[in-house]
Amino acid sequence: MVKGWNVQNDNTYYFDLITGAMVKGNVQIDGKDYTFDTTTGVLQNSGTSNDTNNPDDNASGANEDVTHVHSYTENVTKEATCGSDGTKTFTCSGCNDSYTESIPATGMHIWDSGRVTQEATCTSEGVKTYTCTVCGKTKIEAISKTAHRYTETVVNPTCTEKGYTEHTCSVCSDTYKDNYVDIEPDAHVEGEWEITIEPTYTEAGEKVKKCTKCGTTLETEEIPVLELTNGDAVYTITLAGGSTTTVIGHYDTEKAADLAALVNAYRVENGLTELTVHSKLQEKADIRGYQTSYYWEHLTPAGQSPTALYNYSAENLAWCEAATSAQDIFDALKDCEDHDAIMLSTYTGNITATSVFCKKVGEDDYEYYWVQVFR
Repeated sequence: MVKGWNVQNDNTYYFDLITGAMVKGNVQIDGKDYTFDTTTGVLQNSGTSNDTNNPDDNASGANEDVTHVHSYTENVTKEATCGSDGTKTFTCSGCNDSYTESIPATGMHIWDSGRVTQEATCTSEGVKTYTCTVCGKTKIEAISKTAHRYTETVVNPTCTEKGYTEHTCSVCSDTYKDNYVDIEPDAHVEGEWEITIEPTYTEAGEKVKKCTKCGTTLETEEIPVLELTNGDAVYTITLAGGSTTTVIGHYDTEKAADLAALVNAYRVENGLTELTVHSKLQEKADIRGYQTSYYWEHLTPAGQSPTALYNYSAENLAWCEAATSAQDIFDALKDCEDHDAIMLSTYTGNITATSVFCKKVGEDDYEYYWVQVFR
């Protein structure tokens, strides 16, 4: 078959669609000779044939019009998708000649139903991810925040505070209050007495009654100082720097007299003069009694020498945790060389004083401090 023609350099050319060759002049097709008419574009049969068996040969030499016009049908041979071009093929129904055209990619993804990739909460949005079932491309979509999950707590009004309902989110702890109820100013509930300051033997204490709802103090009372028993009294002691402290106790004058008698008898046995108990010196001995119960030294709690401060020559001290007899104390002093020497010394004044101070250390418990002074 022949398609088109051209005239160049005084020659006629045509294309053989079977061989793809470009030839000029006459041509033989299917054993027949043809002449190309450049005016009409028709191949004319020259009336000769090399194929004696071809019944279609035109022996008369009549003209045969072999002009061919393509009639193409189109067919999509590759569908276009969201990410790749397709192909459309055009085929001639007469000669099967064909050519192709590109179909542009659609750009239209086919999304699946999506899946939740991040759950939404009451404080942050969630995320839903969709995937194209064709090309695998993904897109995301925000999921709206969820509602708070509130629990309610009812707080009743008190005598000082309004009541209300408190709502607290169990997820994020967000809170708000509503449903306020007015204060009940006359709704105090009186509680029991509470001791806020314990009384001592020197200072009063304090007790209060409070509202059991709001804690407001409704009443205050003083608690009297503790009552002293057994003849106890409070004694003030001066310390270094001028500060003071106190001790509580009483004197056992009977045991003091017993010890003084034992000392005088001992002195007489040893050829010495009996000593006379002197009232002024007795005052000094009693002071030393409660001083030594606080500071167990041959010095005052203020750090002074008692013999110089109170104008006497010597002193003997003894201490015991529990009550004991004057005889036991005398024997203990006599067994100590220094103490024994003091009891048997000669004194210009020939006076003495003995004191036994009983210091309170518990409800009914005492410690005992024995003092002998000589001048």
